[in-house]
Parts: sequence; structure tokens; C-alpha cells
Amino acid sequence: MMLCAGSTCLALFPNDEQTVKHEKVNTVGMRHIAFRVDKFNFNKAQIDLTNLGKSFRVLEHENCNSIYFDDPSDHTIELTTYDLIRER
Repeated sequence: MMLCAGSTCLALFPNDEQTVKHEKVNTVGMRHIAFRVDKFNFNKAQIDLTNLGKSFRVLEHENCNSIYFDDPSDHTIELTTYDLIRER
């Protein structure tokens, strides 16, 4: 699901696993959260993650490129650019 306000969008990807019980409330797990960034910030994120010693992976999709890494709480974060980047 994409939630957009102007040119800013947030993509939500549901977890394929069953609903998880959390105390008295049923909640749905999250596979990961994605943010759209421009080419400059996509490249800068790779440099920053490398400088922090944080592992990440880059995937080239058909119409975009994405960086995947885990935040301090082990949630997967995706940074995506539609400014296709071929040089790395």
C-alpha cells in the first residue's frame, strides 16, 4: 500500500505471516518500511551506512534501485530511488 502526500510517499508492505498477539490487541507484523529518496541521498545513504559500519544490500529492480538495512530495533528499512543509478 502506498500513502502519499504530494510527492512524498510511504510504502507499507504487509507481513505474510499470521496475525501476532501483542498483549490484548491483535496486530499485523511488518515486513519492512520503505522511503523514496533522490539519487543524491541514495548515494549519501550508502556512504553514511558504510562509515557507520552498518551492513546493507543494494538491489536493482526493474524501475528503481533500493538499499535494505536494519534499524537498531531490527526493523528492515528500504531506501528507494527511481533516479536509476548504474554507476557504483
